Formats: sequence, structure tokens, C-alpha cells
Amino acid sequence: MVCVKAKSLWKTLNEDGLYSCLFVEPSREKKIKKGRNRFVDILLYSKTKDYRLLRFLYNFPFGFLLSLLVYHLAWYKINFAADTRFIPSFWAFLVKYFLIGFAALSFSLNSLIRCSIIFAILSGLSSSGQGVISIYVMENLRLGPIQNIMVNFGHSTKITLCHLELQARVAKRRMQIQAGPLEMLFEKHFGNATSIGNKVVKMLRSLVQPYDGEIDSDSTEDDKHLSAIIDTAEALATRKLKTYGEDKDDSEETKVDRVSQPVLKRLKSHLTKAIYGRFMKRCKLMFASSVTSCHKKFEESQSLCYDTIPFPIHYFTCSAMNSLTLCKPDRFKIMSHKYCELGQVQDAARGTHESLFSSELDSEMSGLENISKTVKHQLHLNLHFVAVEAPELEQGYSVNQLQTEMKHDLEYYKIILATFDKMFTFLIIMFTYFVFKNCVLIIMNYLNDIEFKNYFTTPYFWHIDSKRRREGKVYLGSLRKEEIKFNNIISPFGLPRSDEIRKMTKAFVRWIVLLFVVIAIVMLDYYYNRMLEIVIEHGKMLSEQTSYSHLNIKVDGEGVVANLLKEILNFNYTGYLKEELTNEKCLKNASSKPDWIYNFYSLFLPVFLILLLMVFFNFVVQRFVFLVVMGIIFPYRSKARIIHLYNKLLLARINMDKLNEAKKIEEKKENKKKIEEKNNLKDK
Repeated sequence: MVCVKAKSLWKTLNEDGLYSCLFVEPSREKKIKKGRNRFVDILLYSKTKDYRLLRFLYNFPFGFLLSLLVYHLAWYKINFAADTRFIPSFWAFLVKYFLIGFAALSFSLNSLIRCSIIFAILSGLSSSGQGVISIYVMENLRLGPIQNIMVNFGHSTKITLCHLELQARVAKRRMQIQAGPLEMLFEKHFGNATSIGNKVVKMLRSLVQPYDGEIDSDSTEDDKHLSAIIDTAEALATRKLKTYGEDKDDSEETKVDRVSQPVLKRLKSHLTKAIYGRFMKRCKLMFASSVTSCHKKFEESQSLCYDTIPFPIHYFTCSAMNSLTLCKPDRFKIMSHKYCELGQVQDAARGTHESLFSSELDSEMSGLENISKTVKHQLHLNLHFVAVEAPELEQGYSVNQLQTEMKHDLEYYKIILATFDKMFTFLIIMFTYFVFKNCVLIIMNYLNDIEFKNYFTTPYFWHIDSKRRREGKVYLGSLRKEEIKFNNIISPFGLPRSDEIRKMTKAFVRWIVLLFVVIAIVMLDYYYNRMLEIVIEHGKMLSEQTSYSHLNIKVDGEGVVANLLKEILNFNYTGYLKEELTNEKCLKNASSKPDWIYNFYSLFLPVFLILLLMVFFNFVVQRFVFLVVMGIIFPYRSKARIIHLYNKLLLARINMDKLNEAKKIEEKKENKKKIEEKNNLKDK
């Protein structure tokens, strides 16, 4: 029984059965009754609107698989619910399969969309999809070598900071060895040393006869040496400010206390100014030594980096080892101004700043021009504590600040990479849109313009010609050179045309640029990892420090002064220090090696496929899509185009033959006329 079109699908299913609904089409039954196989008619001869239920059943699974493939290639970028940090994963799953299901339904119900999806997927293998595949390669570059470079950069940052901390620790131990037991003595008695020391000074001032010339206010060789080191550090600070500009937040040297004045301006006596002047130089020396030592180390590291890493990669890696930005000479200048000139110290417990020197210092020391060596040594010890301990604390703050800034830079680079990820998402969506747009335009031209790219002599073209020859009709046979040249006729298996060669050339230039970027980033990843491996393998160091100290101070005597000195100076200390410092903990994190398997399958293999399919065989892919795929989806339109081409060539052949025959007849008449004229002349 035959299904009637007027019936609905459900009614036809109930009345005629499943077989009739699937495999019976009233408009095709005449051909089948003449002997045509039903399945051959379904696959080759029927229209896209025939056998709609059957076409839906086998097109939907195929469309679902293709839509799933397209989603994982490009559409996943537009899934706004994929960020599970803010949206439950259920919504991401729902949006994903909504897109896939909608595309699969459109694929199975509409032949134009079906052709567009297949055309877009296959066009992605030609030069039309080179942009999408190139962005895919760039995304793999970001996830592979670039991410590996960032990991190694983080390791190198940790190694640098760890060595700075070790260097600060070694310097602190060295100062403890140089100070010996005096620092222990000071730490033990410093709680009441200031108050008792002031009493001692007042009492000795009335008891000890001053001695002239004990304090020499003239500059010595030691003072000149200190001044030279301080001037070097200040020159580095000035150089940084001129090179990079002054930071508004740190440019005020009196930021903590704007109303404070330098201590030297508040002192009046000649002795106090002389003592404080030397204190200020020794205090600044601690900051200046840190700056010059840091500057020297980073200059050596940068020079070694430029000598080790080949050109031009060292411009990207070695420029970060800039001593002006890493050593912070301007920061040390501000701190030396605060501690040494303003005489301020930070109270870490309260978060406030206090003055190191009493407001009565000038009046208390105005009568000590010839004080004895005992009191002068006590003053030097106090100055030692102020000039050594406070800069060590500030140096620790500076190392922590440098560590924070380098971590901030690393996070900044990660944000930049995340921004590139969003840009790649936008580019993939844009290129995918352009691919689909071009495919739809080509399909519409294919369906509406019968002359659009209609110059291929397909096997069906020669099938028509052989059939006409068997039937005794006029046929073409082999094409003439004039016909091929005039109509731009080409075989589907022929060599590329001039326009196809131009497309191949443009695609090859884009491929060269992509290949250069991939090789440059992969080699940068390799060299950066190799440099870290060399540092980790050959950069092990061991620092050993040994010291022995013994101090026994016993004050004998009676009286008020003797009792005060006993309370301050009685001390018995024996110390032994042996410490070994190694940088193994700094080098324990191994470098992240390049993943060559990932690089091959995710970078070099796609680049090779771009060269193979989108450059050399670009015309083959486009011809396959245009002739085979569209011919299967639109069989009637494909046959109509080929018949039109055959008729056009046949009509041109017939007209040309008629014209040539007319020319030959005309030439024969002219020749005959000329012969008759010659014969008439001979008869006369």
C-alpha cells in the first residue's frame, strides 16, 4: 500500500505500517515500478524532501556526532556556563547539549544547514580554516611552552629570593662574629643602659676633668672612605630616579614625620655635632654597602646571562636582572635619611616611629669635650647598636618587599596570559563565524547561480556524452583546446588553476609566520629550562663560618660610680659559633622540562597538517567539498549544473562547426569563382 501525502505521519503509521512510512514515497513509485532499485533511488536519485522520516532517522545521529565535534573544536568557547566557579556544572552540561541537540535537529531537518555544517568542517581543512587552526595552535602554545616558561620563571624567582635571604643571613652572622661578645653584652643590658648611662654621664661630668683634643673634628682617611661609598650609593639612587622617574608614593623623604628635622640641625655643641657626624656616616655606610653589594652581584649576573644565552633570546630574559630596579637604591636612600639624619626608629609592636636621641642630648653632652675613654667606648657601643641593628632590620624588610614585588610581577604575567585566553576565544568565534558565513554564501551561489564555478568535467559529464554517442545523437567527444581555453574547462583531477595557486601562496606566507612563532617560543622554553638546569646542577655552594669569643669584665671598687659600672659592665661570656650554610634548599625545585610529546602532537603536527592540507593540497580539499559533498547533498542541482555545462559546450561546438562549415562553403565558392574568372580570361 502506498502512503498518501495528505495523510499525517501518525495516521499513515497507524494505517499503512512502519515500512510504508519509511521506504515508500508516492512521487517516486513510478520510477521504482519501472525497475529501479528502491535503495538506489533513496540514496542517489531522490530529492532532499523525499523520504523525510527515513532521512531524519539516519541524519540525526550523524548530525549529533558532527555537532559534538564542532562543539569541542570551537563552540565550547561560547558556553557562558562553563565557568563552574560561579555557576553550577549542571547549567554548563545543559547549555552544551542544548547547542549540540539544536544543531543536530537543524542538520537532520534542513538540507542547507546540513550542507553548511559538513562544508564548514571540511573547509576547516582548507585555507578557509587556516585562521581557526592557527588560533588552535596558539592556544596550545599558551597551554604548553608559554605556561612552562612561566613555571620556570617562578622557579628562578624563588631561587633568586632564596639566595638573597641566604646572603643576608651570612652577612648578619659575619657582623655577629665581628662584634663578638660585645653585642651579647649590649643585648643583655640595653634595657636599662640608656637611663643608667645618662646618670653615669652626668656624674662623670662633675668628677672627670676634661681633656682637650680627645675628639678630633677634622676629617680622617676613614671618613673619606666612608664618604666615597655613600656617594656611590646616592649616585645609583639618583640614576634610578632620572631613568625611571620618581615614584610619588616614595619620593617624600620625610613621609613618616614631615615636621621632623635632621638631628644635626638641632645640635649646638661642637662635640655633639662631631660625634653625631661620624655616627651618621657609619649608619649610612650600612645602607650604602647593601646597595653597592647588591648592584655588583646583579651586574655580574646580568653580564653572565648575556654571555650564556644566545642572541636574541637574551633580550627577553636578561633585561629583568636590572640592578636599578631590583636593588632599590632610592629605597635605601629614604631609609638612611630616616634612620641616620632624622634619627628615627620603628617600634614594630606599636607601629609608630620614635626618636633615637633625647631632646636633652645636646645639653647633656655639652660638657664632655674631654671625657675619659671609658665613657667614650660606652657611647661607641650605643652607636654600634643603632647603626647595625636598625639597618639589619631594614634590610630584612627590603628582602621581603623584593619578594612581594617579584611575586606580584609573576601574577601580573599570569593575568596577561589569561587575557590572551579571552582574546583567543574571541578570535576562534570570529573565524568560525566567517567560515560558516563563507560556506553559506558558496552554497547559495551554488544553488542560485548555475554558472558559479561550473567548469569541471566530472564523470557524469562524460557519462552524458557517452550516452548520446550510443544513442546516435550529437556528442562532444574530446574537447578542443580552444573550447578548454575559452570556457576555462578543467578536470577535477587536474593541476591547480592560477586563482588556486594564489590562494596557496597566501596560505604559505601565513604558515611561515606561524612556524616562526612556534619555533621561537619552543626554543625559548628549551633554552630557559636548560639555563635553569645548569644553575641547579652547578650552582651548589657551601658557606662555613667559625668563631670563638670570650669576654670577662669585672669592675672592682667602691662607691656610687663603681656600683653603677658594676651593674652595667660586669659580664662573663664564652661563645663558640660554627655554622654551615648551603643553598641546596634553594635548588631543590627541579625545572619544568619541555614536553616534547605534547609539542609534537599539539604544535608541530597541526602545523604540518596546515602545510599539507591548507597549502599544498588546498585545491584538492576545496574540489572534494564542492563536487563530492555538495553533489551528494544536492544531487538534482549538481546534475542540472553538469547538464547546463554540457549543453553550453555542445551548443557552442555545433555553432562553431556550422560557422566553420559556412566558412568552408564560402571559401569554396570564392575559389570556384576565381577559377571561372581565370578560365574566361584564357578563352578571350
